[in-house]
Amino acid sequence: MESQINQLHELVAAREVKKAEVVIARLLRSELPPEQRTELLILRARTRLLAGRPADALHDLAEIKAVAPSLLSEPSLLELQAESYLTQFEVAAVGFAQKSDVREASRIYQSLIDHHPDYENIGWIYYQQGRVALIEDQPFAAESYFHKALFAASTVVALTAYCYERLGFMAYYESRQPRQALVYLNKAIDTYPASASPLWLVQVYLLRSRVLRESSLEDALQSAKTAYKLAAEFPANKALAAEALFSVAEILAQQAGREQEIVDYLQRFMQTSKPPLGVDVTWSRAYEMLGDSYSTLGQYEQAAAAYENALQCNPYHPWAESLHYRMGRALYQQQKYADAIAALNRVVAETSDYRIYSLLGNALFAIGHYAEAASAYETGIRMAPPGADTQSMQTYYEFSQQMNPPL
Repeated sequence: MESQINQLHELVAAREVKKAEVVIARLLRSELPPEQRTELLILRARTRLLAGRPADALHDLAEIKAVAPSLLSEPSLLELQAESYLTQFEVAAVGFAQKSDVREASRIYQSLIDHHPDYENIGWIYYQQGRVALIEDQPFAAESYFHKALFAASTVVALTAYCYERLGFMAYYESRQPRQALVYLNKAIDTYPASASPLWLVQVYLLRSRVLRESSLEDALQSAKTAYKLAAEFPANKALAAEALFSVAEILAQQAGREQEIVDYLQRFMQTSKPPLGVDVTWSRAYEMLGDSYSTLGQYEQAAAAYENALQCNPYHPWAESLHYRMGRALYQQQKYADAIAALNRVVAETSDYRIYSLLGNALFAIGHYAEAASAYETGIRMAPPGADTQSMQTYYEFSQQMNPPL
């Protein structure tokens, strides 16, 4: 039995969750002394937490408390209990997360800090309490906990990197100090153990890329590409790879002359990410960037289709008017004048953009609807702001009137 328990400890340490659960289930079906059954329940609680089933882990801890209540005062089990409550909050579906889980986790973490300051993993406790403080919108308290975690004992080999990453996140999003954020994020990368999985670094490089956009697009691009390269090593985790691909495309979209690269990265994003079933602003933005790139490349059919998809993915798009204009322009370039008119007519009644009336007038003129074209041009000229170049509209307005003389 002792050898089997040791094997289980090794499986849990290696995160071989499924194998561990199979062995534990088999052993729990046999007749066992109370202390061995309790040890198995503790191991099962750990495996269930690793498997993302915190409610089941808490159920095991409740069973342990019923048969051996004194065990639940041990620091390692208090930590396990707090982790389960915090994870239960984090994995809950939107609208079902309970703040009471966060408060219970915080209470247990604080109890460990107050009563077990020499606990071998107290650094991790400070770190987790810092994460709780962020959830509770207490950035100053969170920063203090992360700094304490940096200099406290811990069994988590990557804790220093984790702390620097959170400090970098806060420096950028809470304090708006991009330079300080970069210092922390670079330290997170430098202190992350070589023996640990590089998957965690993907988010660090993505955050670093976000910060760098304010100072150097090329450096930001390289950081995002590094994130993708790391994510690509883990084909099972497509979500991270898709996030990195989208980030690369976003940065490229801020640089002229890189349209073909944008198309390539967005196509890979769409092949990697799951198509949305409903409203999805990320996919809407991806289609919008794709449409802009295709349009610049002169591939107007693809551009029009991309803009239509952008609107389908986000019918409440804040720049729907602009998307309809760009779609109308792409259709006009293909000489699909009726389709261009239909696209523009969806927004023409509410628009304040004189360019929409200019393009609408051009499409109407092209199919010989001169009276309607003249009306569109006239409205566009009247709506144009001071200094706008309306010479072309004025010229075609006059042509429209000549082609459609009054009776």
